[in-house]
Amino acid sequence: MNLRLALVCAAAVLTAGCTQQVDGAALPVLSQAPGGVVKVDGVLLGPAQMRAVTGSLDLAVSPGMNGKAPIDDPELATAVPSACQFVFADSSTFGPDTEDFRKTSYRIAAGNERISEAAAAYHGAKAAGEAFARLRTAVIGCADTHYGRVLVGEWKADTSSVRMRLASCGRDYRLKSSVVVEVTFCGFPDATTGAVMANIVSRILT
Repeated sequence: MNLRLALVCAAAVLTAGCTQQVDGAALPVLSQAPGGVVKVDGVLLGPAQMRAVTGSLDLAVSPGMNGKAPIDDPELATAVPSACQFVFADSSTFGPDTEDFRKTSYRIAAGNERISEAAAAYHGAKAAGEAFARLRTAVIGCADTHYGRVLVGEWKADTSSVRMRLASCGRDYRLKSSVVVEVTFCGFPDATTGAVMANIVSRILT
């Protein structure tokens, strides 16, 4: 398998993320920590809500893929241009200034459907906006490299959203207030993943 094909396969797998597993439970209503930093556990949907929004009753948290720490794959990240490293490194996606973070990945065991939700909170809208602007610049830059076709695919971006589509997989990012939200998926229709994103963003009340 050549490097480019390996990266494509890895990107599809990593669409679902990879973090530490914890027990799944419905998450509380959005709240804030002292100092005004959003608690992202109150932003993300949780397993029961994710099943309800996607209509997938068999959706379950992927083993080992629910945690508070951003996960990087240095081997894959260093094999691509710097602009493309966000595909394989949460630290590149969300930057170094996160105050709170969670990423949870789900799968349907009997099929190929995968979806993940992540949210990073920052100390204020300015820091979040700067992190999102760096991500948007990276997406645009990666799309312009020879890896763009296989890692970014079709894309569009504006000042508060980024959308990437590649075959049956995709990534959506949204900036709202002091939070950057990520939804990545394989095998789900746009209407479903759009509903997931809309529900997450609606929980950011600041």
